[in-house]
Amino acid sequence: MKKLIIVLLALFAFQAPAEAQIFEKIKRKVKNKKERKENETIDKGLDKVEDIFKKKDKKDSDGNEPTGDEEASTDTGPVVTPETDDKQAQEIWMKRYDFKPGKDIIFFDDFENEEVGEIPSKWRYYKGTMEVVKTSGDQNLVMSGELGYGHPNWEENFVLPEAYTIEFDVFMADPNAEVKGYGSYGYTIYLYDADNRTKQGRISVGQGSISLGNITSGKVPNVTASDLGGSWNHISISVNGNSVKAYFNDYRVFNSRLEPNAKPVLFRMWNCCQTTEKPVFLIDNFKVSAGAHPKYKEEILDGKIVTNNIHFETGSAMIIPRSYAEIKRIADVMNANPEMTFSVEGHTDNVGADEYNLNLSNERAKSVQNALIDMGIDKNRLTAIGFGEAIPVESNDTPEGRAMNRRVEFIVQ
Repeated sequence: MKKLIIVLLALFAFQAPAEAQIFEKIKRKVKNKKERKENETIDKGLDKVEDIFKKKDKKDSDGNEPTGDEEASTDTGPVVTPETDDKQAQEIWMKRYDFKPGKDIIFFDDFENEEVGEIPSKWRYYKGTMEVVKTSGDQNLVMSGELGYGHPNWEENFVLPEAYTIEFDVFMADPNAEVKGYGSYGYTIYLYDADNRTKQGRISVGQGSISLGNITSGKVPNVTASDLGGSWNHISISVNGNSVKAYFNDYRVFNSRLEPNAKPVLFRMWNCCQTTEKPVFLIDNFKVSAGAHPKYKEEILDGKIVTNNIHFETGSAMIIPRSYAEIKRIADVMNANPEMTFSVEGHTDNVGADEYNLNLSNERAKSVQNALIDMGIDKNRLTAIGFGEAIPVESNDTPEGRAMNRRVEFIVQ
């Protein structure tokens, strides 16, 4: 018995100093987190605690309390930059890009058929400047310098559904350009409630970064403002209730939440600030889609998959690299159903001559067919054909209708 007591006392005597050492170690880590080699678990816990205390007394400019449950991207793998060649870009988009656009297009504007120098007809704004300008080639784009709260010209009493996605291309100007009265500039989306009065959140897009008010922010790794200067970049936002995901090109910058009762069913754009020399705020291909991404596994049971998310260079059959993420999703469904064969069918809107559109749609269908073959789909399972503008699914009288008609269908044979 005495021996047992002596052993227990010895163990206790050893444990007490050990606990004291651990406690001292944790205190040192809180003060200066440079010791990361011995216990990564402690480090992760300390990071979360530190974030909570940083945000405890902090509200964003909209008055929202941080939720503390955001999930920022930590993957520092390869990302698409202006210097990335096409083949590398395809691989990166396929592996990284998990954004899933909504199925039904609510609003689309590529500023086609607009007059240069005029206010874009599908938009409303309250102050500042907003007009259509022409860049290199024949592409018409919106320039919005010092724009105060612009938004699509919704019908009266319109609200967005609970789940929707926003996509657009933005031009990142030279970061050394002189900016009127400000040291920086950016594109901002303010989220509003159904009355279009109370701000529910703020999404700010900068040079390779996106933030959600003061709730969370993230930056594309290993990319500087100089790297992006003078380049076009794709921004994707997914809203589902109070949950928000944001993507800069292929990189998911954050996956976070607004306050629990937030109902962001409207939005306004705001940009600041115009350079003294030339426009820096250029927006193109602005698309808002409703609902969740189509479930291709279910659609295939109905005999076909339809997608509007495979994009091509203007007047060309060259696939835009970000489209490879969508093609990869379809390839995965085909691989899961190896007994099925498919007709890849291209469709266009009615802009341009009939014969031109027929030839273009045929070449685009072949491009998608070749992309699927490159992804491992047996070429004997695929045929390709184009129908041009002959089979519209919506009216070609509106940009939204034309966007729905520009599609690729995969028909089970």
